[in-house]
Amino acid sequence: MAKLYFYYASMNAGKSTTLLQADFNYRERGMRTLLFTAVVDDRAGVGVIASRIGLAADAVAFDAATDLRACIEKELANAPLHCILVDEAQFLSEAQVDQLAAVCAPTSRAICSPARRGCSRSPIRSPNSNRCACAGARRQ
Repeated sequence: MAKLYFYYASMNAGKSTTLLQADFNYRERGMRTLLFTAVVDDRAGVGVIASRIGLAADAVAFDAATDLRACIEKELANAPLHCILVDEAQFLSEAQVDQLAAVCAPTSRAICSPARRGCSRSPIRSPNSNRCACAGARRQ
């Protein structure tokens, strides 16, 4: 059974760097990944995950209306996915957290969702941080 992981830490702790390193490691081994990032995080451009050390990758930009499960199923129709990585997970809606948890149940793919506890565009403690942690705990 796949697992849903939720990583969180303070700002500038290297979460995006770790996500991009994981993406690189999967791809280096010939595995296929799918990256998501929040539309509101446009520091490096909409749909781009970037770290302070210069690493960057294109990602699917999501907002509150995005059906992540439908996006994932569309990608699965093309080829198997080995890992789904979500940056800025504090911007996920409750329904989107549930969509990610539902994708884990019948598959063997890992899903990692790095997020920071707070930023200038969100409350210090996102209401869905606990939901992400609970969804992860249910699937581990």
